[in-house]
Amino acid sequence: MTNEEYILHDGEKYVVTRIFDNKKYIYGKFNSLEEAIKKRDEIDFQGWPLDDEFLDGRIDEPHLDFSFKIGTSYKHGFLVLTRDETEELIPHLPYEEECDVIFDGIKATIKLNVLLRLSITRGNEELREHLKELSEIDPKKRAKISFLLNKEEDNPLNFNEQLKILELEKQLDEANKEISSLKDKCYKLENTFR
Repeated sequence: MTNEEYILHDGEKYVVTRIFDNKKYIYGKFNSLEEAIKKRDEIDFQGWPLDDEFLDGRIDEPHLDFSFKIGTSYKHGFLVLTRDETEELIPHLPYEEECDVIFDGIKATIKLNVLLRLSITRGNEELREHLKELSEIDPKKRAKISFLLNKEEDNPLNFNEQLKILELEKQLDEANKEISSLKDKCYKLENTFR
């Protein structure tokens, strides 16, 4: 094996990489060529793993994956998510059920539908072009999107997880109350038959 085989120089880093079945795997980024060679030789001796964790494009930071239909999002500059796609980010909310309203003195029943619209901000021409290419191939095609959860704690995308925790805590509290009630009943029954 030559000294720099399977090692790419990427800016200030040296990347140990291999391609198998048209998939690019990255086995580490290093500050020096010597470190990269050492890692490459170690992996070469042990065998090149094809685990997903080494796939190029893998996201190491907290993220949330879901898919959406391409449609003509490139024209409008936003992606509209369906109800199912929206629920992946935001749970079903109680006010989305039917409710009564009065509009100009007319009483009616309505249902509030919450859908998300993801606006593509300025300076993302590469994304718009990519969406256009995908749309021209097949506008019904679905594409994966990964929301990086790397913002403040009150990131709205963490809201879903917080609600799940609150709901589970509520269920646990109710279960504990039910257990206490059953224990009391059992205790009373035991005392009745003594």
